[in-house]
Amino acid sequence: MALFKRKDPRLQFVTAVEKVLRRLGVTEPIEFDEDLFALRLSGERTIMLGNLFGRWQSLSKADASAYLDTAVAGLIAEADQPKTFAEAKGRLLPGVRDRATIESTRWMAELGGSAPVAVPYQQLGAGILAVVVLDSPTTMMMINETHLEDWGVAFDEAFDAAVANLDEATDTARWGRVGDGTYLSMWNDDYDVSRILVPKVIDQLDLKGDPVAFVPHRNRVIITGADDLDGLEVAMGRTEEELDQPSQVSAIPLVRRDGVWGDLDLPAGHPAAPGLARLRAVDQSLAYGATTPLIQSVLGDEVFVANSILAERDDGVITSAATWIDAPCILPETDRVMFFRSQEENWLVAWDDVVATVGHLMTPTDFYPRRFRIEGFPTPDQLAAMPVISD
Repeated sequence: MALFKRKDPRLQFVTAVEKVLRRLGVTEPIEFDEDLFALRLSGERTIMLGNLFGRWQSLSKADASAYLDTAVAGLIAEADQPKTFAEAKGRLLPGVRDRATIESTRWMAELGGSAPVAVPYQQLGAGILAVVVLDSPTTMMMINETHLEDWGVAFDEAFDAAVANLDEATDTARWGRVGDGTYLSMWNDDYDVSRILVPKVIDQLDLKGDPVAFVPHRNRVIITGADDLDGLEVAMGRTEEELDQPSQVSAIPLVRRDGVWGDLDLPAGHPAAPGLARLRAVDQSLAYGATTPLIQSVLGDEVFVANSILAERDDGVITSAATWIDAPCILPETDRVMFFRSQEENWLVAWDDVVATVGHLMTPTDFYPRRFRIEGFPTPDQLAAMPVISD
């Protein structure tokens, strides 16, 4: 038995943030939401801690303390917000975010008791969006519709200005190389992924086929060619390795065809198709995992919000599953569903069989990723009609 218990670094971090807030003059009550890993100030403002914690944990003790002081100060600063587009224009930069992050802003507003404000974006892939951010030394604030209305500009004008600023700031190629045709970004300034929007950054690379961009987190974009089988394999493996870094974006790669980015699709039988399917399964599970606590907080304890759980078979194939209980619940779309009454009474069933037999009990919601509201449990006859998976 250990004589001393190791302190939870997340709780140490929360304590450190609270101390910085108090030192900066915040006197209002501060409530820690463990499920969201967030701090609430007077119930009106919520500070999400995930990205801050990831960066703080990666630094030395001295650097972590200095980083936290400046980062928290930036989060609560209000006087630095520009009042006009002319004041803001030089600080605008493009940001690439996963759709779940954008959707979460709506739920965060509901939790804070305020009306949600839309964040405009340009779609790069089904789950990958380009937004405009107001950059400062310590924060990156996404621009929403209210900002644009106050400035009197359209999203396209602000977005073009943001891309032009990043283009101008990117005067040096910073690429590492893995193998013959796979490139790793080395800027490490929170805008690595955003540089896929600057054509000159990609056009200088020696690629086989159309550019394919893997965007695991903000500080890493991995580029290879669509016709480079070895490059795709290397990039897929490196992407999966880097998905545990702070500021995740997506596991799903994008491809640029005729100057337009979109999701990479591969035909059945393509050598890289199994790897792409694996990344899609991982990405979907990450998106569900990131949004489940928020949705649970919005709906309260009366409804069970099921998460997507991954399992890896011996052949490397990943499958997802979620639990359907005998009570009101919200169910993600997964490969399999576990109907659960008890440890002795549970049934694992393929998604298509679930929909075919008890789809009438499933009502689509507007949550992202796709989820269904469940208001019943299958009858014994319905359970008997669905083939049970034994593995």
